[in-house]
Amino acid sequence: MIDESDPAVVAMRSRFAEISAQHRAGVAQSVAEYQQGEAANKAYQDEVARREADQTAAKPPEPEPKNPWLSRRTAPRPAPADDDGEETGYYSNTWMQNR
Repeated sequence: MIDESDPAVVAMRSRFAEISAQHRAGVAQSVAEYQQGEAANKAYQDEVARREADQTAAKPPEPEPKNPWLSRRTAPRPAPADDDGEETGYYSNTWMQNR
């Protein structure tokens, strides 16, 4: 049987009560911090949902016109060179006669 009047038992019980109180306070603080974090997360998610709803409801922005000088597809085509051989006479078989 444990003697409750023993000073060591009294000290041990008081230390246990002190540790239990610290633990309860720590748990209560953790629960409060968790609830605050959950409230902050909920508020942030609501704000994100509101912004997304505003963006989907708003008219999409017009795309910026592209600079035609930066793209080969939209660049103007050069005039085809006159490579039919007329100036040399090579293709008409008159190149020796023109000498």
